[in-house]
Amino acid sequence: MIIEELEKLETNFQKDHIILGIDEAGRGPVLGSMIYACCYWKKENEDTIKKHIKFADSKALSGEKREEIFESMIKYPNALRY
Repeated sequence: MIIEELEKLETNFQKDHIILGIDEAGRGPVLGSMIYACCYWKKENEDTIKKHIKFADSKALSGEKREEIFESMIKYPNALRY
């Protein structure tokens, strides 16, 4: 069921309204490197994506869960992009 719903999602990232999620890690320019990442998805698809791909602040997720989310982003490029 998850695969079917996510595979059916269609997005024109040049024309559709999107949601952009940004996260950072590090201590900043004074204390060390900062790394930023973003993920984006079609606004209309948000409920379906949240239903199947549970995500939050990366600091609150295990490394295993972050990897699982990343694999979903690769597997379903019409659902999530980075």
